[in-house]
Amino acid sequence: MQQDDDLILGKPYKKTQIQNDKFQKNSFLYFPYQGDFVDDFGWGCAWRCIQMILSQLQEYDQSLKDLINKYGWRKVLEDIYLKLNTITEIPEYLQDSKFAPEDNLNRWAEPFITQLVLFDQGVRSELFLVNLYPPSSNAPIEVFQKDILNFQQFVAYLLEHFDKNKGLVNIDDSTYAMIIYGIQKQGNKIILNIADPHINSNKTINYIGLYDVLLDENGDQLSNTITEQEKQYYSYVGSYQGIQFNKKPWMVCVNKGKI
Repeated sequence: MQQDDDLILGKPYKKTQIQNDKFQKNSFLYFPYQGDFVDDFGWGCAWRCIQMILSQLQEYDQSLKDLINKYGWRKVLEDIYLKLNTITEIPEYLQDSKFAPEDNLNRWAEPFITQLVLFDQGVRSELFLVNLYPPSSNAPIEVFQKDILNFQQFVAYLLEHFDKNKGLVNIDDSTYAMIIYGIQKQGNKIILNIADPHINSNKTINYIGLYDVLLDENGDQLSNTITEQEKQYYSYVGSYQGIQFNKKPWMVCVNKGKI
């Protein structure tokens, strides 16, 4: 994994390009909290994941303000949903839900918003659940694919996806959103390569936010590569400690490439 030595967190528009050396085909820009002149501490992680996914597009230059100003509104997102599903009327389940960032005081986004943004920008995606529907989600369960994957099915999906596709994977447990940018098998254990935007950018460090998580065959986390010294730069221990898939509910949106 190549690191950009001049990455200084908390400075506007500072981004680092990450080369996935395990697959030799995946590159993207890493976006932590509080870039783009936006103080998104505590609410912007899903938007940062959207930025990372969109950074795989050529000539990408969209700030968090750009994204929220364009996609923060219910009417805009409803119009995209109609086009995505080739329907003419908003379903009742969407009318009754507060899924749009404007509906929430903290401008919260989720993988459902990721899918709508990607579609509007000409990118295919798949939106589904792992294990269960997170009960505190803003998006209604009806917007997700009907088939819910268990951990073993999710691992098989990721292995096939990254073998053929470089698209990033946005995961969200309805509290923390982050990116999976690769996966490896190690016997009966699984390694996930994570890009985590939950960084305290009042600190300065050459690189942070990129780590690996080791899971057992049931999806429980055995370890991660974050050092004791690096932990001080993470805003919430729950972001990295919470990456486990043994019956835990997750929302997932997968970048499948240009339409």
